[in-house]
Formats: sequence, C-alpha cells, structure tokens
Amino acid sequence: MMQEILTYFKANPGWSLAITVFTTVLIWLYKEFKVLMEKDNNDKLALVQKQLDMYSSVEAAIAQIIHRPSDAFAVQNFYNKLGESSAYFTNDIKKIVRDYYLRADISVLRTLMTFIQLECDKLHKEKSKLISSNTSSDVFETVSRLYRPFKPIILVFIIVIVTTYFILLLLNQNNILASIILFIMFISLILSGTMIWVIISLLMEGNLGINSKYRWFLIACLIVSPILMLIDLRLSVLSLLIQIVLFIFFVRSRKKQLVRI
Repeated sequence: MMQEILTYFKANPGWSLAITVFTTVLIWLYKEFKVLMEKDNNDKLALVQKQLDMYSSVEAAIAQIIHRPSDAFAVQNFYNKLGESSAYFTNDIKKIVRDYYLRADISVLRTLMTFIQLECDKLHKEKSKLISSNTSSDVFETVSRLYRPFKPIILVFIIVIVTTYFILLLLNQNNILASIILFIMFISLILSGTMIWVIISLLMEGNLGINSKYRWFLIACLIVSPILMLIDLRLSVLSLLIQIVLFIFFVRSRKKQLVRI
C-alpha cells in the first residue's frame, strides 16, 4: 500500500508539491496561532492579577477608614487608592464611589467593600480558569489546549475555499447584475457562517455570555436570513440588508445593557 502511494506521488509531482506547501503552511499557522493565544491568555492573566491587586489595596484602605474614621492619613490614602484603581472598577463600583464622594458616609464604604469582595471572587475564578488552561494536567484539557489553535486555522481555510469558489463563479459571469447579486450573496453567507462559528466556539469555551432572549432572537434571525436565497437568489440583497439592521440592533442592545449595569 505504501509503495503504491509513493509510486503515485512520483508519477504526479504536482500533488506532492501541493501537499508539501499545504503541510508547511498548516504548521506555520498552528505555531503562529498558538503563540498568539498563549500571549492573549498571559495578557488576560496579567490584567486579572492587576485588578486583584488594585481591589485588594482599595479594600485594605476601606478597612482603615472603617476602623479609624477620624484618621486623616487613612482617608487620604483611600482617596489615593481610588485614583489609582478607578480605571479597573466596574460600573457598579464606580457608582458607589461617586456616592461616597458626595456623602462621605461609612455605610457606603461597607457597601463598596461588599461589591469589591464579590468582584474579587469573580476575578479569582477567572484567574484559576486562565491558569488551568495553560498548566492543567487533565487529559481532556490538554487535548483541548492542543486543539485550540486549529479552530482559527479551520476558519481561515473555510473562508479561503468559499472565497475562491465565489471568485471562480464571478469570473464566469457575463452579466454585471448577476455578479453583484453573487457578491452580495457571498457577503451574506460569510456573515451568517461567521456568527455560527463564533457562537459554537464561545459555547465550547463556556464564554458565550448572552442571556437576553431578545439578543438570541436577533442572532437567530441574522443566521437564518440567507434562507431567503432559496426562494430567489435576488433576495440576497434583502438578506444582507436584514443582517445589517439586525447587527445594528444587536450592538445597540449591548450598549443599553452596559448602561443599565
């Protein structure tokens, strides 16, 4: 069997060259994406640790004021810590801090400490997750870590194959209107496919973070809108317009959610 395969490649050097190029590109992409993902993970870990350090220093400063409310040094130290850490605060914590600026009430500080403790608990869980993704000795986690760089590679190859296919179709079109419709159809399918890929990836990593039924409805409509093309290819224009409008609504819903927080 092996001898037959070697004979075939000797007789067809073009295939041998293509497989060599493909394998080389695959290995290069894997190494590049692996390095990028490890860097991204380390950057996230450093940010989480920085947040924990800042929150811990603010928490200690709050404790000083609670136990020594008349100590001017403790109060000044607390304000200094707030200035250093404000960029890392959540919106809820920022609101409580502003409330303290206005009222300078000890009870507000107790509330602030509670929120900081809750945020620290979340950050500790996130830190443990980031560390385990790099150093876990669990078999499934190790396999998942090795597989992770392949996900963007697979996406790149799918996009390249689909793009090449549509380019070939465009080159065979003599009608300008048909070419435009084909191009719009390509964009619409890419948007839908990318959204499906992102959702599946986030679900596998447990980082989806979409709890609103309204936002799920928008995503579902955005994904299935290319079905209109099954009725008539010219409806690809309508499909793309629907996707653009839904995406705008999705972004606006995200902004409203952040404002409520």
